[in-house]
Amino acid sequence: MTVVVRGDRIVSVDKGKAAPVGAQVVDGRGKFVIPGLWDMHTHLTDSRASALPVLVATGVLYVRDAGSGDLTEIDEWRGQIASNTRLGPTIFRAGITLNGQESNRYHLVIADAAEARTAARTLKKAGVDIFKTHRRTSRDAYFALADEAKKIGVPLIGHVPMTVSPAEASDAGQQTIEHVETLFEGTFATAHGGRVTAAAMAEWRASPESAALFAKFVRNGTVVDPTLVATGDLVRTFESLNVDPRLRYIAKSALERRQPALASVGAPLREQMRMEVVERQAVTLQMQRAGVTLITGTDASYLHPPGFSLHDELDLMAEAGLSPAEILRAATINCAKLFPSIDAGTVAAGKRADLVLLNANPLADIRNTHDLHAVVLRGRVLNRAALDRALADAAALAARN
Repeated sequence: MTVVVRGDRIVSVDKGKAAPVGAQVVDGRGKFVIPGLWDMHTHLTDSRASALPVLVATGVLYVRDAGSGDLTEIDEWRGQIASNTRLGPTIFRAGITLNGQESNRYHLVIADAAEARTAARTLKKAGVDIFKTHRRTSRDAYFALADEAKKIGVPLIGHVPMTVSPAEASDAGQQTIEHVETLFEGTFATAHGGRVTAAAMAEWRASPESAALFAKFVRNGTVVDPTLVATGDLVRTFESLNVDPRLRYIAKSALERRQPALASVGAPLREQMRMEVVERQAVTLQMQRAGVTLITGTDASYLHPPGFSLHDELDLMAEAGLSPAEILRAATINCAKLFPSIDAGTVAAGKRADLVLLNANPLADIRNTHDLHAVVLRGRVLNRAALDRALADAAALAARN
């Protein structure tokens, strides 16, 4: 196939067509092109600016910053990316997280329905792309926020609050539910005495209740972002005796937070985490088989290497039993459909020219998405040498910030 790009758009995709006269030609013979990948759950303020070129160099050309972030800083980066003075992906962002308690300085407390509506209208004026809610949001504040979000046309994403059931969140119109574990953290945990075991999750999976919930998700168009890697990467870290070379791409300030956080996790909790990951993978496969729309996210902040962790997420989905085609859809078009204004997510005429050229077929093995030959970023070609330079620059920046 010949893919012709002009500016930041794909002009045509045709079999056997010659390249236009004077065009820059990228020889893709024997290669495989896919749309740019998406990480739908990042925390760029924690990851720092050094994460941005790493994301591009690993083929992650779109990110959704899922709250707990410095909106001013993120918008500065967005402006630099748009003007080509900084290498980075297209960023959609929530800015501050709306919660029932202030877990960090980027959480805004919404104590009741009135505060929830006021916060939503204020953030709408600030131009955020999404609203992000969290676990401690009260029922009254949550349902007011969901209602206001629909009225003013801003999607609501996030955890399912502790006092709201996943079914209620779906009926309220929450666009995406973040993390498989949020299905079990609130009302489910309360019904099980406050502690959810892997065995309890397995029992629920086999029950009619799980089938009914996932059928509701399908009817309501509720999308789920499993973020398996958020815990799965930590399990791999604990089980490995080797130092992960990808840690060089985590900012120095983030690494300083990462080490004590890992050291605080004892052996019993590590084993519990391992069993929970297995169950979350099983729930993810069950949702896929039930027809729930899945997307890909990592919860990347100070714990996980940017960019590379998205590929870890794809690998964990494959381990769960999803096919390569299902995983690719979750990492591309399923995400793009949530932001229709940019017209991305497929390799077709008129779509955004954000493409990844691979050395091997990802439909044969999803791990082939790790092996990049080149990236087309908003119409700009970055060959393997350019991607390697971006990684080297990112490592140097990460060591300083």
